[in-house]
Amino acid sequence: MPVFTFQNKTCLFVHIPKAAGTAFENAVVENGWTKHFSVNGLSPERVSFMKVTPQHFHASLLETVFRFEAFDEIIIIVRDPVARMKSEFYWQETSGQTDLPAETWIEHAFDSYAADPGCFDNHLRPQTEFIPSSGPVRVFKLEDNGVSGALDAVLSHSSQSLPKRMFRKGLRSRKRSKASSYRPDVEALFARRAPDIRSFYSRDCEELGYPAR
Repeated sequence: MPVFTFQNKTCLFVHIPKAAGTAFENAVVENGWTKHFSVNGLSPERVSFMKVTPQHFHASLLETVFRFEAFDEIIIIVRDPVARMKSEFYWQETSGQTDLPAETWIEHAFDSYAADPGCFDNHLRPQTEFIPSSGPVRVFKLEDNGVSGALDAVLSHSSQSLPKRMFRKGLRSRKRSKASSYRPDVEALFARRAPDIRSFYSRDCEELGYPAR
């Protein structure tokens, strides 16, 4: 939930994990905004005293801290639930946080969430639980060029235009890097388990307009 400020303008970005939030945050900072309320860069061990780090607060936590109506923008980027959960698996595997096979990891993820909805620093929490019920909320879908749309919304308050060519070049580079690490067996497994994942995230599918099956 970083807060970005530029002169007298203030934007709350509700960062849903594994929905391109880091790319968005970096681009906003590169365009001259100042970032607050985040502990990015610290190891999990260093912030182990927190149940959930500030950058991943969900709505019920945010409403105890902020007056939503006071922001100029409240920006949220959402993602297809199956793609989001698959991205979490790849991220945990790549970062050495799990060595479980994908099939076992999915069951482990379901069980972990049942035991603690804030598990994995809120990375598995349904996206609808991040969306505030009041304030100038704007939701963008990652699949519908959501990062660029969200950046346009924020940068409009600082009389700046989004450097789309530079940003898209970087985004393509990141996509190529990620695509090279994808494995056919994992892709096939998540495709087969998609109905179970969509059932788990049924409210996200219904309220955010993603396929239910």
